[in-house]
Amino acid sequence: MYEGNSLLCGPPLSTKCPWEGDDPQAMPTDRVGRRKKIGEEVEAVSFYISMVVGFIVGFWGVCGTLIVKRSWRQAYYQGFDNFKGRMVFFVTDKAIRCLGKIKFDRT
Repeated sequence: MYEGNSLLCGPPLSTKCPWEGDDPQAMPTDRVGRRKKIGEEVEAVSFYISMVVGFIVGFWGVCGTLIVKRSWRQAYYQGFDNFKGRMVFFVTDKAIRCLGKIKFDRT
């Protein structure tokens, strides 16, 4: 059923893939000396490119929206300010409770 299709190769088929050479020395190596397949270089480059593009889109999706939309910017900073106030209250409340439980020796 798969005979004649040149794109199908390797196990479990008996045909060899064109990129699999008989000479292992002909394959490129990485910095550690391991043999690399041809597709690994393309995968690594495409991974880093997509990571950079994703960071740029995500960063400007958030920051660009906060720059353009004044109401969203005010809501964001007000929410951040409220969170900061709650955290300061939480930390000082815990500190006061801990210090209240400690018996100081005033001798």
